[in-house]
Amino acid sequence: SRQLTANRSLFRRVSLPNEYCPMPSNIAEGMERSTPPDQCKFLDYARASCGEVRTQAIVGMKIGFITDHIGTDWCRETKELAAMINGLIRSIKEAVVSNESSANAATENCQLETPALPT
Repeated sequence: SRQLTANRSLFRRVSLPNEYCPMPSNIAEGMERSTPPDQCKFLDYARASCGEVRTQAIVGMKIGFITDHIGTDWCRETKELAAMINGLIRSIKEAVVSNESSANAATENCQLETPALPT
């Protein structure tokens, strides 16, 4: 009983409010960044926070601080959110590759032709 109280106290100090808050903030901050690599970096931070929340949910279930039903829901929701963030990161990276390919094609099509010298 004393151990459970200590575990709950520890869980409250490092628990879900601390982990959940950075996710939307990191997503928002990342999308305000001007370069795709910076955008992806902050989205990656948000995705990592999903893993942290899942860990806290599992710990919370094991020490009896939250019900299995709630913990399982949080785990499922954070997996879904991480998958959505992965999709956003992938689409940003694909857009960069597509834009680079288009830029290269445009450059190749705009090559100056050397006029033929009169003979």
